[in-house]
Amino acid sequence: MTTERPSHNKGSAKRSRHAKRANSLVLDDFLGRIGRERRQFHLSDPQFGLEEMGRYPRAREALEMLLQSTINRHGSEIFSIPDSMLSDISTDIYLEPFVTEFHPRERISPKWISKALARLLEISLQTVVQLPTRDPQLDYSPRKLRQLAVQLRKVSEEASELFQKKEVRDRLRAYFAGEKCETDQARLWQVAEELRRASETLNTAIMHTKLVKTSIDSPNPQVRLALYVAHWFEASTGRKQYEPLGALLAAAFTAAGKETPKWVGRLAIEMHNQLRRRRRHFAPLASKE
Repeated sequence: MTTERPSHNKGSAKRSRHAKRANSLVLDDFLGRIGRERRQFHLSDPQFGLEEMGRYPRAREALEMLLQSTINRHGSEIFSIPDSMLSDISTDIYLEPFVTEFHPRERISPKWISKALARLLEISLQTVVQLPTRDPQLDYSPRKLRQLAVQLRKVSEEASELFQKKEVRDRLRAYFAGEKCETDQARLWQVAEELRRASETLNTAIMHTKLVKTSIDSPNPQVRLALYVAHWFEASTGRKQYEPLGALLAAAFTAAGKETPKWVGRLAIEMHNQLRRRRRHFAPLASKE
């Protein structure tokens, strides 16, 4: 006896195969990047959005152009892992599951695609404006390692001197008598020597190593994220989008009551500089292969 599979399963399989063949767009990386930036820099809820940005010259036209260009290229083949940044738009924003070998994703309903892309652009512009212009300074310096090496050496000398006293050795032998672990006792007698070695190792490491910062991306977090968004929309629309994105960034800074940075008007130059830094950094690695 043969059993017939439910028709909705056939339809789901057909849709899934169609999604794989189509020029699909997945929003996971974009959503993840924005989420990481907001968490890393502890950004608060923004007090401006697309409504405020739209009051400024060319902003609405730029927004519509970016959204429509993306939709024209990908149609309804736009997918995402469920994310609160999009789920807040509507309870029925996701149309159907799209299972891949890596993660289950949801197809965004065609009637919400424009809203979803607009939300992506809105939260990215808000985040760029809210980011600081410099990364926080790392709480590290070789001086701290040198201080630690000195402290370890000092404690080593104090421990060695103290363990030579009869009263101390008698007390410790009494403690470790009976069922106490002999390994712990032996480790304690060696602690002074271990501290001395640790101090010497740190000093040697400081003398024979030098950390060099590699500048692959811009030191300005705002620029880094703006270039990521520019690259993403270049991929999603099929061409560079510096001019409309620059207009939206200018509108976002103005809507937030901030002065528009000079780099906003030279996104193409900033992207060229970033690519040049990356080529210079990875060229030696490629030559070794």
